[in-house]
Amino acid sequence: MKRQRLLIVLSAFGLLLFGFSQLGTRECFGASCEGNLLVNGDFSAGLAGWTPRIDQGCGGTRTVEVIPEDSPYQNVLVLKSVGAGGCGGGSHAYQDLAINLSNYECVTVSASVKAVEATVGAGCGWTGVEYPALLVFYYLTASGEQKYLYIAFYYGGGTCGYPEPHWDITWLFCPVSQGVWHEFTSPNLKEVIPDAVTITGLQASACGWDYEGRIDNITVSGPSAPVVVAATIDFDPNTLNLKSHGRWVTSYIELPQGYNVADIDIASVMLNGSIHAEERPSSIGDYDDDGRPDLMVKVDRSAVGAILTTGQNVQITVTGNVGSQPFSGTDYIRVINPPVIPPKNDSGTSAAGAITLELRPNPFNPSVEIAYGVPEPTRVIVQILSVDGRLVKTLEDAERSGGLYTIMWDGRDSAGRDVSSGLYFCRLVVGSEVITKKLTILR
Repeated sequence: MKRQRLLIVLSAFGLLLFGFSQLGTRECFGASCEGNLLVNGDFSAGLAGWTPRIDQGCGGTRTVEVIPEDSPYQNVLVLKSVGAGGCGGGSHAYQDLAINLSNYECVTVSASVKAVEATVGAGCGWTGVEYPALLVFYYLTASGEQKYLYIAFYYGGGTCGYPEPHWDITWLFCPVSQGVWHEFTSPNLKEVIPDAVTITGLQASACGWDYEGRIDNITVSGPSAPVVVAATIDFDPNTLNLKSHGRWVTSYIELPQGYNVADIDIASVMLNGSIHAEERPSSIGDYDDDGRPDLMVKVDRSAVGAILTTGQNVQITVTGNVGSQPFSGTDYIRVINPPVIPPKNDSGTSAAGAITLELRPNPFNPSVEIAYGVPEPTRVIVQILSVDGRLVKTLEDAERSGGLYTIMWDGRDSAGRDVSSGLYFCRLVVGSEVITKKLTILR
């Protein structure tokens, strides 16, 4: 029998259902998140919050209504078409949304769905598998592209029931039985449509020739993702000697305005996700003289040394909880084994094999002098980094002869904008060697 292809244009939304081909299904049932981001998903207020839209097609009567009851549910959305013959069309109820997915750990949709009827002609087209109900999410990608997620509820058999892939549509297929209520919960939509940034709308639909689909209890849920407080971390010592037999190393934690370091749960403070801070000794003071309090905590030195490797730019990340919110901050230190002290000659210039980096004044406002020394001709890169490791500005990238050099940083980023007050890093790259030092700008 010749394959029939049915193209239904949902003109009100610019969506397309494409002809069917042999594709596999995706598992559609998952665990629900918490909370509700949808208005009147149980239709207890009729169609309030929803916009009914009809794609009439070339014939039949298509309707969108809420009926009082279909046991065991009350106030049920009914999407229906009668008398369409061989004419395709659709019945839809649409609701605008503005869900920024970055604000949520997970987002799921759940609904009660019932496929009452679907009448189609003979042939491969919609005979093999029928979609009497759909949930369609509209979403935007990071580049602003409009895309769609179709959650299609189908019944029937056959081998040619799935739409052909299309660049802007993702399909999720969910089997249902005719005349029976089904309880549906999607997987995490952030995993189903990983390119989605913002969900802009949800549409409940039924499409085809003659059909009747019923939907109730639509819930779009997502617990808010915890906001991680960006902490400023100052790790002491700046150079950690793995041969040292001291008892502790020290971390100074400073929080942004609006947060109090006294609210930090010291028992939650961890270094590099594996070493807990000691609850005692600890204290609060303005240790960097910037007018804002710091929490000083101690960490077992031998435990730290056991997880760090040697290097000029070793990352130290300190995490914990301030009240009910997590915080995180990063510092960079030098780790040596055994200790190496760069020598200098009587004139103060670098001796053979030594690289120097000095910042003055530090803290500074409005500019800082960066003096460095290299022992032999080499490529030199001088960069300013934010506390989270982001490149703020490259000050120098050039071939240099051996000797001392001085450059200035005026506290502006690569776009010429003044950076905010706080802690930054100056990174000196000399061949394969990297030296990083902290500097603080005070506005």
